[in-house]
Amino acid sequence: MNQKIQDYVSSGIAVVIAKGVSLFSVFSIVWLLNQILGKELYGVYAPGLALIQLAAIFGLAGLDQTILYRLSRRNIETGVLAGGGFVVSVLIFTVPLSLVIAGSLSVVGVYGNWGIWNDNRVESLLLIFLAAAIPLINTQKIFAAWYQARHRVT
Repeated sequence: MNQKIQDYVSSGIAVVIAKGVSLFSVFSIVWLLNQILGKELYGVYAPGLALIQLAAIFGLAGLDQTILYRLSRRNIETGVLAGGGFVVSVLIFTVPLSLVIAGSLSVVGVYGNWGIWNDNRVESLLLIFLAAAIPLINTQKIFAAWYQARHRVT
């Protein structure tokens, strides 16, 4: 087998394994949440997670798409993970922005309508804990865009 076909087959196998691990982890997380959360808490978790995902989009400011566009157009051999400096500069902007957004949501969780001093203590604590994941979600999206732009993953 020539090298190009061998690279193609090994990349395909890696993608299948990565997709399998990803699907298994998502299934495991949903199963674990169903075991931990009762009906009333799961009803609070789903909209809270949707709110966190929407807030995370603002924390990215569309720069994950910029990474995809700019780094995929470079005249560098496909599969070479170039553009690290650009990704670091994007991270320097998005991580603090994500932290500010997460902090703002935490303040809403503490003092807003969902405040822990009101009757909705569980909802506000859940919002605070989910808000802490915003910088992690955005960092993962940036690295995923970087790898995708350089044809390292699909």
